[in-house]
Amino acid sequence: MALFTERFFVVMTLSDMADHVVELVGSPDTASLAQAKKFIKFRYKMLYNQHLWEDSKVSLSLTTYSSQVILPAWVSKVLQVAFKKETETRILPPMDRQNVYQIDPYLLEEAGELIGFSHMNTVATHHHPEGVEITVVSSDVDDAGSMRVQGVHNGNEISETLALSGTTLVTSQYMYDEIYTLAKPTTTGYVRARTANSAATELQTLLADENARRHQRIQLHRDIGTTGHGLLVMAKRTCVPLLHDSDTPQLESSVNALCAYAVADMLIRMRQVGKAQAHVQEANAQVASMMGEDKNQRANVVRFIPEDSFSV
Repeated sequence: MALFTERFFVVMTLSDMADHVVELVGSPDTASLAQAKKFIKFRYKMLYNQHLWEDSKVSLSLTTYSSQVILPAWVSKVLQVAFKKETETRILPPMDRQNVYQIDPYLLEEAGELIGFSHMNTVATHHHPEGVEITVVSSDVDDAGSMRVQGVHNGNEISETLALSGTTLVTSQYMYDEIYTLAKPTTTGYVRARTANSAATELQTLLADENARRHQRIQLHRDIGTTGHGLLVMAKRTCVPLLHDSDTPQLESSVNALCAYAVADMLIRMRQVGKAQAHVQEANAQVASMMGEDKNQRANVVRFIPEDSFSV
C-alpha cells in the first residue's frame, strides 16, 4: 500500500515528513522525531545522488583565462562542455587523461584551438594559493575548533592542523600550490581562508554548518594562452541537504519515497525487520515511479528509426 493515496502538490518540509513518519510507526516522541529527521536527511542524499534527475541539471556560462577550470562548489558532475568563440559554439568532447598521455603527452603544452576536456581530481578551494601560505579566520570571536589542511607544494604532499582563534588570523606553517582538503567542525560563525600575502586572495568561505566544500575541475586541451575563452557547461547540481526543519527537497516528487525509506529505517531501529522490508519495497516502487515521471512528463526528443534500417 502506498503511503499517500494522492500525489502531493503541497511541498512538505523536513519537519512535516518527520511528523508523518513517526505517526506511521506509532512512536511520536521527541527522540524518535529527531531520529526520523536523520534518516530522511540521509535517504534524501542517497536518492538525489543515485540518478541524473532533470531537476538536478543546471547550466552555467563562464570565461576562463586558464586551461584548468575550477568550477563552483555547487557543481557535482560535469556533463557537457561547449566552447564559445565569437559567433561559433562548438561541443568539446570528454577525453580520458590516460589516453591523452598515451597518444600525445605534450598536448597540454601545445597552443591552438580547443579540441576537448578531461576531468581532474577535486580541490577544496575555488582558487589555488599558488605557492604561498594561507590564513584562516572566523567571524565569531568564540570559535576555537581545529581546521585540517592538506595539499601540495613543489610536488610534495603537505598536511597540518590549524587551531582557530576566533576573529584572530591564524597563518599556516607551510606554503601550498593546491589545497585538496580544507575541513572544519561545525562553528558558530563562518570561516574564511585567504592567501597570506599582500593580495589576500580569498580561497574559500565555509559557513557555520559546513564542514568542507569540494570543487570539480576540468582540464582543457590545448593551452589557451592569455586570451579569455567562453565556456558553456552543463552539469549536475550538488544536492542541497535538508538541514533545518523548514527545508524542502529540490526533488518535490521524492516525498513518498523519502517517507517510505524513513519508515523502514525506523522499523529496523525498532527491531521490526519483517515490516521494514515491505516499506523498502514501497520506497523502491516510488523511486521507479519518480524515474518514469522524470522521463515521460517533460519535453523531450523522440527518435524514430525506420524498420528497413535494421539488418536481419
